[in-house]
Amino acid sequence: MGLSLETRVARMVKRGQYAQAATMLTASIGSADKGSVARQNLLAVCKARMGRLSDAKLILLQLELERPG
Repeated sequence: MGLSLETRVARMVKRGQYAQAATMLTASIGSADKGSVARQNLLAVCKARMGRLSDAKLILLQLELERPG
């Protein structure tokens, strides 16, 4: 059985492959449900590590509004 997207992306993040990981996550989050909380959090991490702090903050703020708690 293959690794989940979250696991593959987390490994990419550990290797510093933030742009590639963000691309994979963005494609998977593009669906109507906006993706899982884990995927959105990972995308925020990627954006922050790439220096795009305002994008990361926006993702986390939207996530907090959509799924409080």
